[in-house]
Amino acid sequence: MKVFISGPMKGYPNFNKEAFDQAEKELVQQGYTVFNPAWMDFSGEWTKQDKRAIDAAIMSRCDAVYQLPGWDGLENSGSRMEYAFAQEAGMIFLEKDADSFFFVVNKED
Repeated sequence: MKVFISGPMKGYPNFNKEAFDQAEKELVQQGYTVFNPAWMDFSGEWTKQDKRAIDAAIMSRCDAVYQLPGWDGLENSGSRMEYAFAQEAGMIFLEKDADSFFFVVNKED
């Protein structure tokens, strides 16, 4: 199963890369194929629209989304957009408990 990691970046030290990388490590250990947006370097001429288009293209190829804590904060329009995209596309949401990740098929607001 291909999983897109969604979460807050803006306003976090190092764009929250450590949290994204930790989630990636744990998901891969459980056998998931992961796309971690923290891999990308969005410096330079990449606009907000460019980033959203890239996210949507990649998410359209994934089966599930895992949201890092804080994804729904007011500053995180990107991760809120990813949530809306995932809902509209009928993607599976993964959540995490102390031991492992688990499925939430129909996530409501």
